[in-house]
Parts: sequence; structure tokens; C-alpha cells
Amino acid sequence: MAKVEFRHVVKRFGDVEVIPDLNLTIEDGEFVALLGPSGCGKSTSLFILAGIYLPSGGELLFDGRVVNEVEAKDRNVGIVFQSYALYPHMTVRDNVLFPLRFKRMPREEALARVAAAGNLVQVTELLDRRPGELSGGQQQRVALARALARSRSCCSSTSRFPISMRHSG
Repeated sequence: MAKVEFRHVVKRFGDVEVIPDLNLTIEDGEFVALLGPSGCGKSTSLFILAGIYLPSGGELLFDGRVVNEVEAKDRNVGIVFQSYALYPHMTVRDNVLFPLRFKRMPREEALARVAAAGNLVQVTELLDRRPGELSGGQQQRVALARALARSRSCCSSTSRFPISMRHSG
């Protein structure tokens, strides 16, 4: 895990200021939920965290290091989209493995991460199925497994998780 700090982070899209001044510290191992009405900047904040969007101002730090210019692929942040973004032609195993290809990690290590993430979110028995063969809840857990396999330090979500999936450990 990592300590994450938003220091006076601002995000603008043209003339529209979506995030005026975000100051937030998330301690290592802490669980945080962003709550608010539609359009208040929750998803935009997560996209900045993941490196999908760059902040228009301020600093984003991981363990005291400014990461504003660090590319998304190098941030070690997994993200679960509300639509899950699973590839229908791939098995669950291949969907979870997919982002690990870009890390160029040894296959044995990648498969071990898939197994660990699959076990954590209880999808181990689904690894040979395709997304179309899964329920919505199972698809959601596969998307979470993909984010967890990719990143051991941080995982952000624009999705809702059932109470049974929310536990510390």
C-alpha cells in the first residue's frame, strides 16, 4: 500500500472547474469512500489518482513523491469502472492477466497474482469462463480481481460493491 496525498489539486475542463481545491490524505492501508452528488468530482478525483487525467493544478503524491507527470501505466494503481470493462472474448483468467502484460512480468508471477486476486474476491472457480457466462456480481468481482492483480498498492473504483465484498483483512 501507499500513502496518497492530494495537495490543492484542481481540475478544469476548459472553463469549467470540476475540482476547485482538493486536499485529502489517505494513509497507508486506510479505506476511504468518496460520497457526493453527481458531478461533484468523485470519479474525476479517482481518474487523477489513476493517472487517466492530469490535475490542472496542485500536487498528487504517493509516499511523499509527486506523481503528477507519472504515466498511468507506471503508477501501480488499479481501477474498476462501473461498466466493469471486461473483454467478452477472453476468459476470466485472461481478463485478469491482461493488464499484467504491460508490466512485462514473468508469467509465473502473473499467474500467481491472478490466483491470489481470484481467491481474495472468490472467483477462482470462474477462471475458465467468459464474461457472458457470469452474473453481474461475478463480473464485478472479476473487474476487482483485475485491479487487485495489477496493483498491490492502490485500487480505486467507480463502482458499488455489495456488503459481502467489503471486509478488512
